[in-house]
Amino acid sequence: MTATNARPVQPGSATLGHLAIHYRPGDFPRARLLFEALGAHLEDNGPDGFTTIVFDLPAWNFVDNVMYLSPAGPVKLELEAAIAEALHLGDADEDPRATAFRNMRSSSPESLDHVGIRYSSFEALERAVATLTRLTAPGGELEGRAVITRYSARAGQDPHIDDVMAASPIFRGADGTSFADYGVQVFVKTDLCTTGLFALGQTIELDYFFEPAFEIMPDFGRKQGPKQ
Repeated sequence: MTATNARPVQPGSATLGHLAIHYRPGDFPRARLLFEALGAHLEDNGPDGFTTIVFDLPAWNFVDNVMYLSPAGPVKLELEAAIAEALHLGDADEDPRATAFRNMRSSSPESLDHVGIRYSSFEALERAVATLTRLTAPGGELEGRAVITRYSARAGQDPHIDDVMAASPIFRGADGTSFADYGVQVFVKTDLCTTGLFALGQTIELDYFFEPAFEIMPDFGRKQGPKQ
């Protein structure tokens, strides 16, 4: 039934509370390490295998703006196993629709479901990406479990931003340019934890926006701002 006379929600009457994500058996230590590398505070305030992920610890009110990391239960794991079997996920005869989805997670990470984390300083983003790059390198503790794609800010939007991009080691040889004006985007593709199917992976987007971004409403039709 549609409530046609529903009272509009007033601004400020709700906030983003939490995101629940899960990991497979045996992946808890590495899932923790992933978020620690991203600069999060992990609070073990639940049963064994459960942790609360907080990025803005000084502003944490114990309720809002958090992620909850916990083990995937048998119902989810059994359903995923059935889906993987039906679609032949990971096999030579994998359903081409699944292959296309996985490929898109790599080629167009912004176009599929993902979680976005915005850093309050460019230096914090650099530290997180540098740490994750080390951990995912050959021999690293997260080798093969996460892939990083780096999109630098587009040139010509602001001279200061151009200077920061030129000096930043993490954006040398970047994979492309940001889809957002006055910002950078780093996409982390992983199978360590997910809100969906482990076999299809999870994308975590790491963002930083320079000051001009806070002065205008974003236009995702890409009609505003200088483009390369």
